[in-house]
Amino acid sequence: MIMTSAMVSSLLAELGIRVADEGSDPYATIIGAVAVAAAHVSPAAAGVLVDPDASEVARMRALAVVSAAVLRDDLASRLLAARLRRLGVRTVPVRRSGADLVLVA
Repeated sequence: MIMTSAMVSSLLAELGIRVADEGSDPYATIIGAVAVAAAHVSPAAAGVLVDPDASEVARMRALAVVSAAVLRDDLASRLLAARLRRLGVRTVPVRRSGADLVLVA
């Protein structure tokens, strides 16, 4: 299944919600993929995402910055989609407030 830019956008939104609710540790692999995909468009924020000494608040802020950067850059969005496919991450529709997506690894 090919991830569209809309799917990447929804996945990043869901990731942000989950990180805010549960913290970044359960999503470290996915966050790492996001950081690699965003390294060329937002290197400082991408570095914070994977910095073990960064606070949780700093990581959440960096995730917001990186998500926006990935969505503005077609190459970064395609790189992220490819990395997530390799990790076996797929999207599944759920009933929240519309057509939000859940991360399934």
